[in-house]
Amino acid sequence: MRKGQKQSEASRAKMSVAKKGKRLSKEHIAKLKVARNKPETKVAHSKAMKANWADPEYKVKMKVAHNTPEANANHSKAAKKRCEDPKYRADIGKRMKALHADPDSKFNTLEYRANYIEKMKVIVADPEFRANHSKKMKVLRADPDSKFNAPEYKAKLSEAQNKRYEDPEERKKQSEATKKRYEDPMERQKTGKISKKRYEDLNAREKQSIVMKEVCKDPKIRKRLKKLAEDNWKDPELRLKMNEDQKKRWKDPEHRNKVINSMKEWHEKNPGAWLGENCSAWKGGKSFEPYCESWNDPEFTSYIRERDGEKCLNPDCWGTCKEGRTLHRHHIDGNKKNCDRTNLICVCGSCNTRAEQGDREAQEIIYKQIMSNLYGYEYEDLSLLEAVNQ
Repeated sequence: MRKGQKQSEASRAKMSVAKKGKRLSKEHIAKLKVARNKPETKVAHSKAMKANWADPEYKVKMKVAHNTPEANANHSKAAKKRCEDPKYRADIGKRMKALHADPDSKFNTLEYRANYIEKMKVIVADPEFRANHSKKMKVLRADPDSKFNAPEYKAKLSEAQNKRYEDPEERKKQSEATKKRYEDPMERQKTGKISKKRYEDLNAREKQSIVMKEVCKDPKIRKRLKKLAEDNWKDPELRLKMNEDQKKRWKDPEHRNKVINSMKEWHEKNPGAWLGENCSAWKGGKSFEPYCESWNDPEFTSYIRERDGEKCLNPDCWGTCKEGRTLHRHHIDGNKKNCDRTNLICVCGSCNTRAEQGDREAQEIIYKQIMSNLYGYEYEDLSLLEAVNQ
């Protein structure tokens, strides 16, 4: 074709096919890979892409082009193929860690995080996406060779969760998010259905029991769970609500029979599981020890009750005992034979049980401090107990 002469449509199409064939050849692809992996090529490409994306028109144009079903399918297919390569995944992981660790990175800006959260909310709100994601996760978790079942992954996940829980701000944030979610009746109903379904599966129940037993071997976790239960129980509204729910459920004959039969079945399988040393409240048979002679003296009993104003002296009382219920005379040092007036304090049934089954030394310090402040009683071992408990 001579200079200045217009190229025909057929000629252009012919050349396009020839170029495509050349681009698809193995030699051409190999050359491109070598060229693209050069540092100077990567830098030049990065600059060119940044310049293109800085143009609003180009951004809109590319978004329109990439949002077609065909483009999304091709992109997903290519991304999956790339992610099959362990080296590629490791490289991406390193890059992302470096970017997230950089305080000046866009990933650490409030604007980026806010936009990301909004995008994720839109994606997760799609029922189809949630259903597909749930199916994929079930398949992965059912696979024994999946990373989700690897001990290293579970240990790493547990460590990360514990670390987040130790942060008061993160804990408060999670608590507020859960409360907000539970304000929605549909969400509560959904969670209830999932819990019921899981509880009806005997294998799942047994598995959960084994997991909790292993978890509760850690003293820190036991202490944390105990504190959480105590904090929740201090809320009068929550206690009243739980009480009403339990009463309502217990009135249902089907539920009542189910609970009774379940307990009978469990005791048949585990005879003597809650007797003697097998009971969590076992204190070496202290309940069988005799009291001192003055314990049943009506005058002495009246004196202790009148001295304490006929009320529970525990400042951390949950107020679960109804008015008019008999107060308990609690032995501060745990010795039933020591009925000296300095060793007895009036508490309600709930506080007495907590003192007997909980941290005895901590309770002893609290009650001795109360008696010392109220009546001026002196305890020789109080300073020693305080030092040991610290």
